[in-house]
Amino acid sequence: MNDKTFLLGQALHLADIINPCREWKVCQRWTDLVFREFFAQGDLERHQGLPISPISDRKVTNIASSQVSFINFFLEPMLHEFGKLCKGI
Repeated sequence: MNDKTFLLGQALHLADIINPCREWKVCQRWTDLVFREFFAQGDLERHQGLPISPISDRKVTNIASSQVSFINFFLEPMLHEFGKLCKGI
């Protein structure tokens, strides 16, 4: 794999997860859709007697806190590193 292919793959991945950086109306809508999916997964796990995946338990998950953690611990560092990679090409 060459550097450009890697960067394009990373750009595609970022496009998929960049929701919190979009305008509020879009961010709010996508957050709602994502958590509907997470909670459906958690409901299925609960129904099957399985351990419920992190942030998939609608009874205990705080969506706002989950989003802040996602931004601080994953998205921001990934954007920072992607920016450094782009400067190198």
